Amino acid sequence: MPRGTTSTRPAPIPVRVCGHCHTCHRTDCSGQLSMIHRAWYCSPTCYQLKRLLVGEPVSQDQLRLLAAIRERHYPEEKMAAQKEHTEQMINDREIKVIVDKAIRDEYGEDTE
Repeated sequence: MPRGTTSTRPAPIPVRVCGHCHTCHRTDCSGQLSMIHRAWYCSPTCYQLKRLLVGEPVSQDQLRLLAAIRERHYPEEKMAAQKEHTEQMINDREIKVIVDKAIRDEYGEDTE
């Protein structure tokens, strides 16, 4: 009887991963694509927080609001734990990160 090469492990689930909060989302989920950051964000809040963290200019009012949001909803420990969990799922091949076509076209196939 010929030996098969099929694995009992299911194929990784294709997902989008937010460039800020590192949460996994279905590939048909809406969000915001940033060509500047080469990333997809699950919400405008995540996009604005990432802009703040990379030092892009924001007004004082935006700074106060984003700092309060970050402190309340995105604590450092939670963000680190979510990133670690997502990276573990990628390493275990439970999920496969899908890079948007626009980013692949602009920056090449090796972009993650």
